[in-house]
Amino acid sequence: MNSVYSGNHSVKTVASAAVAVGIAIVITVGGALVGQLLLAPLLPAPTGGPEQQALARLTYLIAGFGPVTLLMLVYCFWQERRNLLIDVSRDWRWVRHLAIGAAFGSLLVLLPVTAGVLIGRLSVEIAGWQSTLLIVVGLALAGLSFQTFAEELVFRGWLLHTLMPRFGPIIAIAVSASAFAVTHLLNGDVTFTYVISLLLAGILLGILTVWTGSIWAAAAGHAMWNWTQFAGTAFVPEDVPNSALAVVIPVTGALPAQGNIEAWAMFPACAILLLVVAWIFYFQSMKGKR
Repeated sequence: MNSVYSGNHSVKTVASAAVAVGIAIVITVGGALVGQLLLAPLLPAPTGGPEQQALARLTYLIAGFGPVTLLMLVYCFWQERRNLLIDVSRDWRWVRHLAIGAAFGSLLVLLPVTAGVLIGRLSVEIAGWQSTLLIVVGLALAGLSFQTFAEELVFRGWLLHTLMPRFGPIIAIAVSASAFAVTHLLNGDVTFTYVISLLLAGILLGILTVWTGSIWAAAAGHAMWNWTQFAGTAFVPEDVPNSALAVVIPVTGALPAQGNIEAWAMFPACAILLLVVAWIFYFQSMKGKR
């Protein structure tokens, strides 16, 4: 096991583990509420062209999730004196971890889209390659990267790290993924399928964290998963016009929930990639024991 999970900051009992889960949820929800209720209203309304609107959304995400990052870092550095698995080593392994995570995050969307197109259930409309569109999707990636880094800092960087020494990787990954999925219930209009896809994605991100020993792979995977849904192949078209490289269109009656097609599409991809990464993780762990 990677030495980064050792230390004196682990929980000792089930009760203390429950408290840790509560702390993670409170920091995420509380920090986001502080940002959205206190900071976001101070920002100008998103007006103007696509670039101006995309920039406004970027600042909104920074204002909304900045307090989450700040609360988590202050709590850990001041209260527990630990690094939350965000070391940037000189051997550039963190860059490889970013690439691994980005690949898995992209496949969470590209696999079901490709399968849907091949079986005639989905069609894809490619947008024109204007410089404006590239700026818009680039700003979207920056904003979503900031948001997902804040979430990964809490659930994989801190909560998973806290549970690992006492309960082992399986329970720690499952609990952190469950807490991650529960916090998204506050988004509103969530379905059972959507929650299950979030749970599976959380397990996948947890395995990536344990496998690599840092949160960089999970942060990149989470960011690319969100970005590919919103700006790469717009399952969920944004309010900003011309904000996606491609738009995925379901064939009439092909999917059981037209308003939530991203959840139905993510479910099989999450399951497939979860099995792949679990097998790789198991293979690597067995190889290390020989």
